Amino acid sequence: MTQQLETQTLADIQGFRNNILKVFSTSEVRSAALATLSPPFIVNLQLRRALGYLTDGEFDRLYQALKAPFETKS
Repeated sequence: MTQQLETQTLADIQGFRNNILKVFSTSEVRSAALATLSPPFIVNLQLRRALGYLTDGEFDRLYQALKAPFETKS
């Protein structure tokens, strides 16, 4: 079950990231978009961790996957 949940979460993150990258061209705008749109994903991950569906390590890895693409400079 955890593997399936992690796979779905990664797919959600990937889709979210791809949509942001398609719509926004500059890193400043992407960062602003991430700041306004990512809280539901972060809360989702935190909730899954709190309920025991994700370990702390899984949470950290998924959280890094969410934010890493937006931390690069263009």
